[in-house]
Amino acid sequence: MATKLVPLPTGIISSEAKKLVAEVSTSVCGQDRAIRYFASAMERHWAGRRDPKHPDRPIISMVLVGPSGVGKTESVRALANHFLGSPERFTLINCGDFEHGHEVSRLYGSAPGYVGNELEPLLSQAMIDSHFIEWEVENGKYYRDACLMREKALKTLEQDHRDAMNEYFEASSQFLALKEKWEELTKQPEDQRSEADQAIVEKLVTEIPGDEAKVTALEERIEKISQIIMMVKAEIAKFKKVEEMKNDERVEGFRRDFFNSDYLKSYNLHPRKDVLSIVLLDEIEKGHPDLHKVLLSILDSGILQMARGGVTRFRNSIVIMTTNLGSDAMNEVMEGNNPYVQSFGTVGFVSRRTESGSGGDKDVDKRIYEIGSDALRAEFSREFVGRIDKIVAFRPLSFEALLEILDKLIREFNDGAMRGTSCKMAIEIKLEDGLKRHMVRESMKRWGEGARMLEKRFREYVDDYLSPLINTGVLEHGDRVFFKLEGNRPKLFKIED
Repeated sequence: MATKLVPLPTGIISSEAKKLVAEVSTSVCGQDRAIRYFASAMERHWAGRRDPKHPDRPIISMVLVGPSGVGKTESVRALANHFLGSPERFTLINCGDFEHGHEVSRLYGSAPGYVGNELEPLLSQAMIDSHFIEWEVENGKYYRDACLMREKALKTLEQDHRDAMNEYFEASSQFLALKEKWEELTKQPEDQRSEADQAIVEKLVTEIPGDEAKVTALEERIEKISQIIMMVKAEIAKFKKVEEMKNDERVEGFRRDFFNSDYLKSYNLHPRKDVLSIVLLDEIEKGHPDLHKVLLSILDSGILQMARGGVTRFRNSIVIMTTNLGSDAMNEVMEGNNPYVQSFGTVGFVSRRTESGSGGDKDVDKRIYEIGSDALRAEFSREFVGRIDKIVAFRPLSFEALLEILDKLIREFNDGAMRGTSCKMAIEIKLEDGLKRHMVRESMKRWGEGARMLEKRFREYVDDYLSPLINTGVLEHGDRVFFKLEGNRPKLFKIED
């Protein structure tokens, strides 16, 4: 029979991946290629693709390389916000806190009898999963699922109770019938009984205790099931009541109940199977070699043995590492000490990465990747680097990307002012395009600091000019302020309708 090859589309992504890319891109500017790597990794996870030889390996393990201030940590925060509802819901391990070998045990716990044994390991199953469960608690899903699970269990328990009652009635009837028969036969003296009756009596003597024990066991079973049914009904009522609470009240109760030692111990015995966790190991080059051995175990098998028993499985974890290795060489690339990028002057700037284009972007990206990967291989063993799924280069931020970040800072200020979190009164600010471009140009004079220099310029040009007007009462609640560039400094105007 002849076969036919039907072409399939390539280069397509799922709707979930599109949503991931879109949401992360709003927080992380100018790193489209790196964000696509995240989406590709999740596509494999959603498709159920997994190494059968190592089923507990992380969903993806990657090292983010690139100059400082280009969005490496921010991308992790954006992933946490997308998957777990808050940019803070990920496990952060600052490797600089583990410069000494004895400090590494905080990750997997201390053996019984040693100092720190009472502390929960930072990488225990309960700890890395807690962010996902907290997210479920916040949106009510945790309690809805808990209710559904218990309602399902309640149906099974009630059926068991009915079955046990039927079995009890049958066994009781049989027991009473045998006992009545035995009492009737034993009324006659033994020497007056027939051989048949005597044989029946002897048989009843052996059967009655067994039937009596069966009836007693059924009574105890019925009592136990009844108690469990009452407990489950009480839990369902409690969870339904908790589900009606405010989000922050639910989260506060969850943190109080979940992070007690008894719960954590039981959780390691019965971990959730549907969780998703994010683990960030920041600046891995600063950690002790013993920390790198722990990482090697995670990358190789996806399993980390806890000192006091139990294991942590990273099969549902996104493991991300960051490094500043090679940052000096990267800064040289960006500052123009090579053919790729020319340096900035004091009056303006001249570069292949200009406002109108980014002519050297691909060359710079390639060079950044080469510097980062070469630095990794020089610092870590071939065995360690070989088990990393992906080395992702974060490119230097272009002029357009920094403009996007500045717009994001303005939005965050205005949104926070309306909520009362970024300013003590609701004030809306608008910046002239010329001022925005000036702030970005000033920031780009210091390549090595990336978006952090732009944040400093925002504080200098916006906060330092706005704050005195708020504190002296010149501005009031609900005012709108327009910032315009005059000379090299901003000029502020109150917008009146």
